[in-house]
Amino acid sequence: MTLLQLIGDEPPPKAWVRGRPLQLLLQRDFAGFEDALNDYRERGFRIRKRGS
Repeated sequence: MTLLQLIGDEPPPKAWVRGRPLQLLLQRDFAGFEDALNDYRERGFRIRKRGS
């Protein structure tokens, strides 16, 4: 499955992709990216405070 097929018609915001999901792709952890994408679809985009 290609990245465009995974993202679909409603892509997540760029800020979401630039965080952990991008790191997962760079590490070639495609299953982890799919899990993060599923989490995004279930919960939406959340901003977390670092150090908490």
